[in-house]
Amino acid sequence: MTTPPATWEPAATVAPAAPLHPSLINPPPRLEQHQRMRIRAAAFRAKTIYPGPVGELVSRELLEWEQFGKQLGGHGLIAALVDAVMAADAPTTLHVGAR
Repeated sequence: MTTPPATWEPAATVAPAAPLHPSLINPPPRLEQHQRMRIRAAAFRAKTIYPGPVGELVSRELLEWEQFGKQLGGHGLIAALVDAVMAADAPTTLHVGAR
C-alpha cells in the first residue's frame, strides 16, 4: 500500500473567483404571499375591466411586478393601480336584441 505524500499541492492553479454582484449576496426581499396573490388577481381582473390593449398592458405590467416586484423599486404606483382595478365595477354585458 502506498502512503500519500506529506504535503498536498493542487494539480493545476485555479483562478480566483470573480466577486459576486451585491444583488446575489443580499437578494432583494420578495413580496409576501398575500401581496402577490392580490396583484395576480388584479392582473387577471384588469383584462375584464379594461378590454383590449389597455387591459392587456395593465395585466402584463402587474404580472411582471408580481414576479420581480421588490427589484423594480417603488411600490406606491403599483399599489394604487391594484386598488383601482380591484375597486372598479366590471362592465355589464349587453345582449344583442335585449330591451
